[in-house]
Amino acid sequence: MVKYTPKKISKIKIIQAVAITSFVVLIFLQLRLISSVYKIEQLDFLKNEKAGIKLEYEQSIINDKVYRGGQKIIDSILIPQYTTLEKLVREDQKLFKQKLHQLGDQVLLALKKKANFTVEFENIVRKQKLDRAEYNYALYMDRLSLTFDGSTYYSLFDISTGDPKGLIDGHLEVVRPQNIVSAITVTLTFCVF
Repeated sequence: MVKYTPKKISKIKIIQAVAITSFVVLIFLQLRLISSVYKIEQLDFLKNEKAGIKLEYEQSIINDKVYRGGQKIIDSILIPQYTTLEKLVREDQKLFKQKLHQLGDQVLLALKKKANFTVEFENIVRKQKLDRAEYNYALYMDRLSLTFDGSTYYSLFDISTGDPKGLIDGHLEVVRPQNIVSAITVTLTFCVF
């Protein structure tokens, strides 16, 4: 009769296996740490770039909306309709809302028609000393409201993010929350003196 006896694993082999396993785990953890540090530095760098772009953009449209001349376009559509809107808000809410939506569509269409932000964007990128090939832009409007009294706001439109209807100029594929550099609230208040 033949007896089977398992070979004894020597202590040296066990120590070698533990050492190799520990080394592999250590290398893996080191690579994850390096990757995490790189991501943090990249996010910090992008945050600084975004801040610079935001400042340049907002300075380029001081006292304006969306782009240079945007406020004038919005006003040219809404101000002539002021008395009609004021009357409708008191007398016929349904017609008032229809008129608001029509005016909202007119505002979007007019802003899109006159938009040419490419040159301005290239100036911003150049001033920030950034590589133009790595950047793109989108001027996007998702909401526009007006108020007569400063407390009650009426929406001309409310577009969900990513809907092509809200794209004024630029490239729709960059319209994502993580890409937003500047968000401006456009609210119109009509006052009669």
